[in-house]
Amino acid sequence: MGATSPNPYSFLNQKSLKGEPMKPVLKHFITHNFTTAEVKNPITSFDGDIILPELVQMGEGNQLEQKAKPGAYIAYAIYRDGFDEHATMLVRKDEWVNRYHEDVNKVMDDIHIVNVRGVDGGTYGVAYGKPVEFEMYAEHHFAVRTNYGDGMFTL
Repeated sequence: MGATSPNPYSFLNQKSLKGEPMKPVLKHFITHNFTTAEVKNPITSFDGDIILPELVQMGEGNQLEQKAKPGAYIAYAIYRDGFDEHATMLVRKDEWVNRYHEDVNKVMDDIHIVNVRGVDGGTYGVAYGKPVEFEMYAEHHFAVRTNYGDGMFTL
């Protein structure tokens, strides 16, 4: 994957008022009343667990390369009480059970923003492997539809 131009929405290069690099953390803004549900109608090449290598591509058309901790992942839709919109969470299966004890509210304390990218086909996801001609994702992929079609996703 080639180099990409700087993203004006990227939080990676933001500086604090003191000129120090910022690491946006969501836990200060979150009320912990989230629940999980099965992801409905995923677009996937996996049968069962999502197996990821160390380097994956995120977003439509493999927009953003990202390091991942290799292993088996599971996906959940995350809902906040009182809202219809949802987010999709991919979490390592062993950490979901052993570290977070299957409680999405514990995961929320570790979430930080890496990047923001556009969505032009109404989906977002993770992929790796050979590109597939005329497709948004590489040969191994897991993607979901957005809440409202085209727009943006936050990683």
